[in-house]
Amino acid sequence: MKKIFVLAAVLMLYQTAGVSQACEGTPIEGTPIIIASAAYTFPERPASPGNAFADPDSGIELVHVSGGCYCMGAVDGTGPSDASPAHQICVDDYYMGKYEVTQAQWKAVMGASPAAMNSCGDNCPVVDVSWNEVQEFTRRLNERAGKIYRLPTEAEWEYAVRSGGMQAKNDAAGPASSGGARTLRPVGWSGPNGLGIYDMLGSVWEWTADRYGTDYYKTSPQYNPEGPQTGRYRSLRGGSWDDNEHSIRPTARIQYEPWIKRSWVGFRLISPDQRSAKYRGPDVLAVKESAGKNLQCELVRHAAIQ
Repeated sequence: MKKIFVLAAVLMLYQTAGVSQACEGTPIEGTPIIIASAAYTFPERPASPGNAFADPDSGIELVHVSGGCYCMGAVDGTGPSDASPAHQICVDDYYMGKYEVTQAQWKAVMGASPAAMNSCGDNCPVVDVSWNEVQEFTRRLNERAGKIYRLPTEAEWEYAVRSGGMQAKNDAAGPASSGGARTLRPVGWSGPNGLGIYDMLGSVWEWTADRYGTDYYKTSPQYNPEGPQTGRYRSLRGGSWDDNEHSIRPTARIQYEPWIKRSWVGFRLISPDQRSAKYRGPDVLAVKESAGKNLQCELVRHAAIQ
């Protein structure tokens, strides 16, 4: 009984400090949340972006993303309904495209650009590509480069747009919503986020690997979720040059059939870090599950509504 009282006191002290931090606009980070014998940590604030490199085989510039746990979805009640409930998710390490795949990169693999808006130039995101065509692009790219490239899952995408899951609130709009010409722009125009990844909000809607599910957040597994097993539609994230502020936010989701092509739809790729399987081992999963599935989300939600 005495041990339980001490443990509860420790948790209460942490929650008080964490909520105070988040209310002041500072992400909760670095300090472990201790429950029984398990510990969680909020992602550390990343060092200044210096972890980007160009893959010598494909020429695609990649940024290493250190995996971790974060609160995915709308935590403050202002996000889209299909981004609720907020829930704790953990992802492994991966490499993400520093930019969206460009028209030049598409042509190098596929032979021609499909984009009707090709007047923007080779350094603009490739658009007018369907999910199915992206699968063929990655197949050919992997065959040529001898590596594994694929679309990010929604969980991986949102973790990256949040600079490693750091933001406590989720209503930040992208640069495109602040005015200016509503037109497709070259990659890199909006500047990097905290991980050194560019144009994740307000450039083009980006295909993800997941099938779309309105209620998937209610049943999603905690570790490396890959979306519903069945469904007609695929999920896209990020908002585009042709959208308003409501669509240009980390939690916004839309759905399209995998054969649809649009001038505001493109994609970026990731490559799994083969050395990382932090959250997949059965023993590790059991320990982390015992620490409480949504503890981080509860702390963030509490802070966000103050």
